[in-house]
Amino acid sequence: MKLTLQTSVLLASIFLSSCVIAVGEGQAEEHEEYAPAMGGMATVADEAQGEVQVTDASARPKPKKPVDTESLHIDLQLTQMDLQATENSVARANESAQHAVGLAERDLQLAREELDHFVNVEMELSRAESELSLDRTRGRLDDSRAELQQLLDMYKDEEFAESTKELVITRGKRGIEQSERSLELAEMRAADKREFEQARKMQSIKHKVEEAARSVRHKIEALETTQAEGEGKLIRLHNKLRLAHKKIDETAEDAN
Repeated sequence: MKLTLQTSVLLASIFLSSCVIAVGEGQAEEHEEYAPAMGGMATVADEAQGEVQVTDASARPKPKKPVDTESLHIDLQLTQMDLQATENSVARANESAQHAVGLAERDLQLAREELDHFVNVEMELSRAESELSLDRTRGRLDDSRAELQQLLDMYKDEEFAESTKELVITRGKRGIEQSERSLELAEMRAADKREFEQARKMQSIKHKVEEAARSVRHKIEALETTQAEGEGKLIRLHNKLRLAHKKIDETAEDAN
């Protein structure tokens, strides 16, 4: 009985050992089966961690490059010089444009004065001279007619040679005819001067006034354009100068 109990204990120990060995072998096989998968997961994790590290590295702020403050001050100085030169240029352009306006306005004033003088003085003088010339011509004609009539009366009452009488009368008639022709020519000349020469001169002076007025308008427009362009240039340069000062101030703050 005692032997049988010992034998049973021994058999039980052997059975348990066999189970442990079997379980161990099974776990080893299972470990070997899942080892590649685990290795792959480890690789993916490593790659993800590497990407995170790369992303973190790229997200880091890059170190700022050193600013060339000397170049900034040179740019500032050049901008100031450019601004000064532009101010002088704009001032000269405005002065020249204003001078051109003044000359155009003077020409317009002279043209208007010429037109006024022609209408109120020259035309009146010309009309008066023409009337005086016509009056003289009419007076000579009247004198010639009166003289002829006196001759006719004189030769009618007295006895003169027929040849002398005819000569005097013929001369008197010729004088009257010439005076009539002179009067006709004087009237034609006065009409031509009034209707053609003076009308043409009037038109010419009026055209001069219109051209002078147009020139004044153009000069004023040119002045306004010059002033606007100059103001635009100065505004741009003042803004450029302001940005240059701002850049230098920001650089100084970063350095501190």
